[in-house]
Amino acid sequence: MNWRPGKCSGRDLVGDMIAALKRYGIEILLYTHPGDSFANGTSASYSYNETIYSVGKDLESAGLGTYEAYDLAPDFKRARGSYADDAISIATNSQDPVRAALVLDALKAFPEVNNLIIGDIQGKHFDLDEEGNRVVLEGSAGYPWNAWSWALQRYDQPQDATMDPRQKEFLAICDANEYVPEFTGFTFDKSAVETELYVINSIRDEYKYSFTLGVYGDNTAAKFEEFKGKLEAAGLEKVTEEFKAQYKAYCEGKGIALE
Repeated sequence: MNWRPGKCSGRDLVGDMIAALKRYGIEILLYTHPGDSFANGTSASYSYNETIYSVGKDLESAGLGTYEAYDLAPDFKRARGSYADDAISIATNSQDPVRAALVLDALKAFPEVNNLIIGDIQGKHFDLDEEGNRVVLEGSAGYPWNAWSWALQRYDQPQDATMDPRQKEFLAICDANEYVPEFTGFTFDKSAVETELYVINSIRDEYKYSFTLGVYGDNTAAKFEEFKGKLEAAGLEKVTEEFKAQYKAYCEGKGIALE
């Protein structure tokens, strides 16, 4: 696979890794992204994020079939993500963390700079049509749009001119249901409950896809009670109370009245 022409390793890195581990008797398990099996027609369902539309496009382009996307929680509010926990961080030994944060804000806040980082050179890798939608140019093979840093995405980035109408409909629902907090600026310090959060997140990951795909069938209600019991045993109440305490202290410090 030549994912990025001229920028891919000519060395069999996976083979080298397998050989190195084999010498020590260490077993290794390799897997492909679930979108791959859906795109090549060997998987009947794909539970993930907005990339369902890109793998669905690959499926249809290959003539292997068609797809339908279902929003399982159409009435839920959508909250936009932050830098935190999404591929962006500032090193603890940074000589000027405040300035580093300002650089991050500049990369994300200024559309011209953001488009350059996300899509590289307008007129070479991408362009905009009369409606402001993004058109892919031949040079994009060397710098695919938004291929490396999710946390720098903007909600108003130019949309793909060939975007599937099904995706446009979904994005319109997200915009209509966006949750805009009354107060912003609060960041939860996880250090006091880091161990509990690690276990809680592991339990969540253990169950989430089975719930999403309906694997439990008629046993779903019982499995949900089991899931809740494990979360509670792992310290969910402790994490919740810590969050509430920090948020209360933040509001008091800002003079924000809580109901």
